Amino acid sequence: MIFVNIAVEDDLSEIVLRKILEQSESQFSIMNCLKQNGSGFLRKNAVKFNTAAQSIPFIVLTDLDQKQCPVLLIKEWLGETKRHRNFLLRIAVHEIESWVMADRSALAKFLQISDDNFLQNPDDIGDPKRFLLNVVSKKCRKRSLKEALLPLPGSTATQGRGYNLVLGDFIRNSWRTSYAVESSPSLRRATAAINQLADLNQLK
Repeated sequence: MIFVNIAVEDDLSEIVLRKILEQSESQFSIMNCLKQNGSGFLRKNAVKFNTAAQSIPFIVLTDLDQKQCPVLLIKEWLGETKRHRNFLLRIAVHEIESWVMADRSALAKFLQISDDNFLQNPDDIGDPKRFLLNVVSKKCRKRSLKEALLPLPGSTATQGRGYNLVLGDFIRNSWRTSYAVESSPSLRRATAAINQLADLNQLK
């Protein structure tokens, strides 16, 4: 058993990261999950998390959003601090929804639509959440899903009230890392790094 701490932007990112670790080749046990609504908290504490990784492995998951390069983002967050081998800062390109959409067949089945509605490389989508909601709005015929996922007409919200609940259930019960990595290079890199982290700690 490999004990780890994790830090994430939001509830959906936490569910995805927990699922990745659950479906990993190694057995992980999450000791603590840190999140405070957004990447600002993660960026502010990245160096502290890196230091804490000396005692227990630490995995941080954030979105690339509109930034140009994951490598530059990592350098920006850590500055001149040398990354500890037990500290992982992984980046979903461009948002966690791109990883969710990477398992095209499972998500299409869940929404009861054709998987042709999703791109084969969701990392290429600049605004994955908007893309997903547009698909739901135009293609999904199941009323309960649309009401949960889509913001109310005239609302300033970016998602429906049941967005995290509904997608969270999908991720926990149907989303498959092994299929999603085939469509998302950033997810594939993240899972490879997690497997490497496991190898390092199993040798202790």
